[in-house]
Amino acid sequence: EAVTYGDYFIDWVPKEEGEAKAKELRAELDKFLTEATPPAQRATALAFYLARGTPDDVKALEQYKDKTWPLPSCESGEGCKWECYVPKDEKKPDEKELKEVKTIGEYVTHCVETQIKLRAEQAKKEAAKGP
Repeated sequence: EAVTYGDYFIDWVPKEEGEAKAKELRAELDKFLTEATPPAQRATALAFYLARGTPDDVKALEQYKDKTWPLPSCESGEGCKWECYVPKDEKKPDEKELKEVKTIGEYVTHCVETQIKLRAEQAKKEAAKGP
């Protein structure tokens, strides 16, 4: 759920208002990235960066990489794991494996940052192809 909601936040930014409004959105979401914030709200705020983060966001997210704050959990355990695909080997980034993450720091390091970098690489490849 958090990932889906995180992606929806970009809909709050009218295209005609552009990057300035997106920067305001990031500032609002960052208010939920504190230890006192419930885990579901933190994860949802970070999910925006997972879905829409840019290379410029990586530096701002650095401060969360060492946080041991827990990710949301549920009692049943069914469908409650937080997992993301990560490269098995840095030399072979296309070979991926599923990795379970349990803390905000792990989520930022293994999921969010990895997705941002992957999107940037894909955009670079697309730009190189030309129109």
